[in-house]
Amino acid sequence: MSITVEIIKIGDDEISLKYVSKEEIYPLFGYAKGKTAVVRKDLPLSVKNFVKTHELYHCIDKKTWGGWIGQELRANLFAAVKEPLGFFVTTFLTLTSKDRLKLYIERFRKKGRSRTLDELN
Repeated sequence: MSITVEIIKIGDDEISLKYVSKEEIYPLFGYAKGKTAVVRKDLPLSVKNFVKTHELYHCIDKKTWGGWIGQELRANLFAAVKEPLGFFVTTFLTLTSKDRLKLYIERFRKKGRSRTLDELN
């Protein structure tokens, strides 16, 4: 279990970006909590860049409109503009993965209150 950590400065915010193994957060590609973003290091580069941008956006997003759906829309739109190939590849990988689809259905059922796998159980 090897974790690589970077400190990313965005404006006045310092965010800890952690790259972790697939086994640690599967089926997630990444997640954000507070000022920490976590991304799987086994992902294809385009997906990794999209997920990194998406999760870093969550760490600095101070808007509250739209609840958790608004949070995801903002992060996805921001990351899709910055990393369009990664957005399409991430979407394809999600739509072709039973485990990821199950995860999103479960999140939606629980009204998005959870951000990590541990909170889903």
